[in-house]
Amino acid sequence: MGFSFSDPIFAALAAAITLVLAVFVHSVMRPSSKKREIVDKSTREMGNLIDTGGWEDDKDEEDDEVFEVEQEMEPLTQAAAAVAEGQGLGGGAMTDSATIAAINSSWGDKDDNAVKKQREADEAAAAEQQAEEDEDDETEEEGPFKIGDRVVMAGLKKAAHLNGRHGIISGRSRDHRYPVDLDLMDPPTKTNRISVKADNLKAEATIDFDEGYRAAVKDGHLEERHGQVVAFIFDTMQCLVAAQFLGDPSLGTLSDLYKFRQSGGPQAMAKCNALQGSAWSLWTDPGPFAPRTQGKSVYDRLKYTLQQSVVEQNGGVDKLDAKHPGGYRLIFDAMDDAKAAGGWQVRLHGTFWVVGLDEDGQGTYIVPDNNRSAVYRIVGHRAALQIKDPKPPSLFRMTLVPWYGRIVWDGSLETTRQGPPVAATPEMAERLRKSVERAKRQGRVIDRLAQLELPDGSRKGVQAPPLRIRPNANGGPGVPGMMGPKAGFEPPGKRGPPKPQPEPTDQEKKLIAKIATLPPVPCRDPRTFGPQNPPTLKEREGHWVLQRKGFTKAMNPKGEGVVLKGVGVGGGTPTPIGSFICRDVEKPTSVELLVALATLAVKEKKRPSMVGVDEMEVAERLGFLFKDIPQTVVFAFVQKGPGQGGGPGGPGGPPNAMQRAAMQQRMAAMVQQRQRANGSAGPQQ
Repeated sequence: MGFSFSDPIFAALAAAITLVLAVFVHSVMRPSSKKREIVDKSTREMGNLIDTGGWEDDKDEEDDEVFEVEQEMEPLTQAAAAVAEGQGLGGGAMTDSATIAAINSSWGDKDDNAVKKQREADEAAAAEQQAEEDEDDETEEEGPFKIGDRVVMAGLKKAAHLNGRHGIISGRSRDHRYPVDLDLMDPPTKTNRISVKADNLKAEATIDFDEGYRAAVKDGHLEERHGQVVAFIFDTMQCLVAAQFLGDPSLGTLSDLYKFRQSGGPQAMAKCNALQGSAWSLWTDPGPFAPRTQGKSVYDRLKYTLQQSVVEQNGGVDKLDAKHPGGYRLIFDAMDDAKAAGGWQVRLHGTFWVVGLDEDGQGTYIVPDNNRSAVYRIVGHRAALQIKDPKPPSLFRMTLVPWYGRIVWDGSLETTRQGPPVAATPEMAERLRKSVERAKRQGRVIDRLAQLELPDGSRKGVQAPPLRIRPNANGGPGVPGMMGPKAGFEPPGKRGPPKPQPEPTDQEKKLIAKIATLPPVPCRDPRTFGPQNPPTLKEREGHWVLQRKGFTKAMNPKGEGVVLKGVGVGGGTPTPIGSFICRDVEKPTSVELLVALATLAVKEKKRPSMVGVDEMEVAERLGFLFKDIPQTVVFAFVQKGPGQGGGPGGPGGPPNAMQRAAMQQRMAAMVQQRQRANGSAGPQQ
């Protein structure tokens, strides 16, 4: 069959492959998710940050009120911090428990040089801080505060914007100053650990309500009722952003959103994650969408929808709450409550090391990359965020919000680089675990945002990363991370026409002939497939993917690869059916892949209808060789990211979308060139 490529189908297929390949590898995080819906079908119709954040570093002056406590950062995480300053979407971002199953099963190894540099940085930081930590543990406290005391900044003049910020004493007093870990996350260039004069600190008031008021937690996530409510609010936010801010009616109801998630695979999850990130960026300010929303922010729209629109459609709060006892009343009240959604202008956006689940199931310990003395304990709403041993702590960007005495992860994770997450070296892993144990022992784990729970607490948050709006196809504002290429990415078609392909070798001819004698797995025209029209399970049986286990000699010294079948738009369950070996893992050859395809086709007694290859040039070669075989299509899905032998991927959605689009154009040009040479009018069927 001649090459016939359609951007939506192949982008979606490559996205599906991204997920199923990750699921095929062993899962390293353990989700405990359940489908949670608290409203019936009739309720599914959906009808500034105040502080600028950051401060000038004036620690050179002798009599500062406050200055930062510097930390040594290892090289890879400095790059992560640079990424964190940009848009909050893209990369490896996906949503909810599927994130845990997919993104965290793709743990990549670092090359020797990167490991060495990180180890040296880790050891330098550890040597400098170990003496301080030992001294803190052994020395008797002097002065008004001790380690673990909760404090509030007050009376600052040069750093007046810090007044009202809450934090915790994290070290022994030195020269009448105390090191304080701030609760909220500042821009990535800040350490978030500051040294403050005792005169500018006051003790945080005791939270006077009964502990039973806090949302209950089980197995690292909110209990059923609170978990359902938070999930419902997040889902409604995504619908509102899609329908009312972006003008996309296809996701206007929760039913639409659920179907889209279930049918669209990782590409759908990436879009949902983009919607969630956009909701936070537009939480108190509609930005360029103001004309479309009559100046209303996401919070304004969400509050109206949940407290008026849905209520009116269903006969009042009491009727809704009768259907879902305690559920809808909790939603209604949470929208005004500063301890819940009414306080979500106070939230944390940051880059964290995920260390592990609390032994009592009360949450997951995470450590900020820009302040590794601080430790947070967070909970999920659908699933806990937990790393299975022996996998090391790894680095993710995430958003955390308050919920009735808890800090809740919003369900989205983002890697700090394209591809697998940055994993801690053994030295760093040990250091992070010691930080957690020490924080627990000293009683300074941060597991609530107390400023929102105290009557006189600050209601100000810290500025989130700016939302970078790109125009959509109609010229209006679009979702960041989903529209248009990023600066520095290769636009489609830049590669130019495909390279001329030499005539098939004798070995290639024999292998292709063997494959061609077998009937194809029955399949409709693949150009018709999409998230709303996915292939059937039987059709997916003909979708085969050849995936290397690593793209460099350091990552994959034996040159091993796996062949999977069952991949397709909308997901699917991949089944390993064979393997292959590359002499040079960085440059697989057509013969190496054809041998695997021919062997497996004979074994299966059918040839594939679609063949996916993870290397651009060999995909072009195989496409040329399969050009005269009807009902078999070859496509490229290039997954190589930084550290894996390749460049960065496209913005949002699956990695390297831009490169795939360029590949598709080259192949289409090749088909046209071949057709003109043969005098044919169209692709062979």
